[in-house]
Amino acid sequence: MAWPGKRAKGNRGNSLTRAEEGPYGADSGGRCVSADPGLPDDALRISSNVVEGPGGALVIALHGEVDLLTAPLVSEAVTAAAARHPTTLIIDLTAVTFLDSSGLSILAQAHTAASAGSQVRVVAPADGMPYRAMALTGLDKILTVFPSQTDALPPS
Repeated sequence: MAWPGKRAKGNRGNSLTRAEEGPYGADSGGRCVSADPGLPDDALRISSNVVEGPGGALVIALHGEVDLLTAPLVSEAVTAAAARHPTTLIIDLTAVTFLDSSGLSILAQAHTAASAGSQVRVVAPADGMPYRAMALTGLDKILTVFPSQTDALPPS
């Protein structure tokens, strides 16, 4: 799926772009939604990677802010990844600097929509903002949360 380059600006000054190619092509070799190197540090970037091995997993790593402006991109990425029916879908929030209720809602929806035989795991270090947001809302009790991507990977 080809996405035209598009830039938006949010109320806190964050901006985002979509790469010319969709982030979840056949090889999904870590394509990045925010491919513009001139973007500010808080710009949302989404990358995906398929971890090879017996317990292979599809990893979506988010970088930047997940808010009302960027939530549609995150939702598209998670929906596209889930449509591939991975055994394990890992959503890595380690590099997320801000997570509002729209981002929390996407995580809850991903958990609810996980197909039979599939599981959603979230990576959020205990000292990070995303984990604090999940803990305040009780979402950390519903989701399977790990402190690192290594810990979230299924056993091989």
